[in-house]
Amino acid sequence: MVSVLMSVFNGGDYLNESISSILNQTYSDFELIIINDGSIDNSEEIILAYKDNRIRYFKNDQNRGLIFSLNKGLSESNGDYIVRMDADDVCHPDRFKILFYLMEKNQDISIMGSSVIDFSSYFPSYNLSSIELIDFKIINSIAFFNCPLLHPTVIIRFDFLKENNLLYDSNYIHAEDNALWLDSIKKGKVLSIDYPLLKYRRHPDQVSNIHNKTQHINSTKKRVEFLESIADIKLSENEINIYRSICYKYDDLTMSEFNNINRFIIKFENSILNQEYIKIDKRYFSKLLYNRVSLLYLRNSHLGFPLLINYFSNFMFNFKIFTSLKLIRRIVYGI
Repeated sequence: MVSVLMSVFNGGDYLNESISSILNQTYSDFELIIINDGSIDNSEEIILAYKDNRIRYFKNDQNRGLIFSLNKGLSESNGDYIVRMDADDVCHPDRFKILFYLMEKNQDISIMGSSVIDFSSYFPSYNLSSIELIDFKIINSIAFFNCPLLHPTVIIRFDFLKENNLLYDSNYIHAEDNALWLDSIKKGKVLSIDYPLLKYRRHPDQVSNIHNKTQHINSTKKRVEFLESIADIKLSENEINIYRSICYKYDDLTMSEFNNINRFIIKFENSILNQEYIKIDKRYFSKLLYNRVSLLYLRNSHLGFPLLINYFSNFMFNFKIFTSLKLIRRIVYGI
């Protein structure tokens, strides 16, 4: 059986569509655990209008946040698998069928995500036996720079969480999913499939828009802890700031920080490539690293000719000629 976790806070605008996409799944052996996290709109009215015994409804006494609500949902779950769902997205009609099949077929996988499409697109046709699994070493490589899985796409083997005492951690508010993936990568196999199983809604009220600063700080905090736990490395505050800027391509670095960036890149890359705790795709990891560094230079082109000199001194042969020409054009011509 599958336990579907949905936390709702003032989700009335899209909730009907989201719940219906779950109840109409072709795979029917599931429970839908809905946590109403103190909504003051018509969310409760919408939820209670459904008369389906697969829905289990819980209501927080006040708005307690996503982390509290999801952990409460986990404590109420009876399934062998946990599937996440947000109150504003829409499932592929075969989402649970596909995820269940792949997890049963690949018993070594602890957590699996999928790709997504937007609401202007249609789900493509598929052949269940030929859905491509993205190598877990690729996911591990991505995790050093970005959240490797979209939270509402995942299915999690519940025994894996229980055996490793894993929950959503309140120390990483607005980055609880990223923190869970990093903890899980150290203990199991985390990967994704190259097929969209969710219509993912993007809007101004998303956490990644409203709380992006807190999300970046807490994601970086967890990422640094993860890095220092698996590799022989300790980062200074200045290096942490450079690392965060590389991850999120900030445009507010100083020349002082750029003057230290080459030293950091060498230290960071060598520590990851030489560690043996987490398996990565080394070529893919280095490609991701230098792509992000090149974007960081382009985003900070307002620093002018000192940045250009720094770039040619440190990274001229690491980037494609296109990056060099684009940086020169931005600095010289401002375009």
